[in-house]
Amino acid sequence: MVAARISPVAQTTIVPAYHPLPATDAKCSECRETCARGLAVCSAGAIIFPPALVGCVTASGACIAACEAPWVSECCPTPCQVTPFSSQHDCCDWGEHCVDQSDPNSRSGCCPRHQAVCGNKCCRPDENCCGDTCCPANYHCSNGFCTEFAAAPFGPATPPPPPPPPPAAPITCPSGYETCHVSGDHWSCCPPGKECCGPRGCQGTCVA
Repeated sequence: MVAARISPVAQTTIVPAYHPLPATDAKCSECRETCARGLAVCSAGAIIFPPALVGCVTASGACIAACEAPWVSECCPTPCQVTPFSSQHDCCDWGEHCVDQSDPNSRSGCCPRHQAVCGNKCCRPDENCCGDTCCPANYHCSNGFCTEFAAAPFGPATPPPPPPPPPAAPITCPSGYETCHVSGDHWSCCPPGKECCGPRGCQGTCVA
């Protein structure tokens, strides 16, 4: 959880743009409360031996620092801007991405984990990345540009192969006769003046 900051000029509360979700804030509060309880118990024991109070305060400070450590803690799982020697950092939640706090698709500068980030911009839930651009739903990325038409996966389509050549004639026709494949293994020899009309055999003309 990131505490609200007070402007030294206007003395008005400023809510930080980057902050974890409520569930993570709750765990952060629990972590800090554990440190506070430990300090209270330690301080009670220090009544008997006052010099031990310094150790109690040191241990409590280390406990709080562990709660607020960037990247690994409950309070700041995804740091966006780390302030040295301070416990107040700009942080997003687990799995989120830090983007500009004015990004309209973000949660105050935190892009939700289920949304793509393209060129530091938070896309809408139904969009996908194409380089630094968020492609609308049902669009595809082709050569770095968003297009409604998907490119062929392996270049242009391959034309179908040509039909196989007809089988070799099993008969030998006399000179001047035309070999005619009627069907299957049925062959014929068309004499001069006749045309091979396929299944119709040898005809004067194939034109009906």
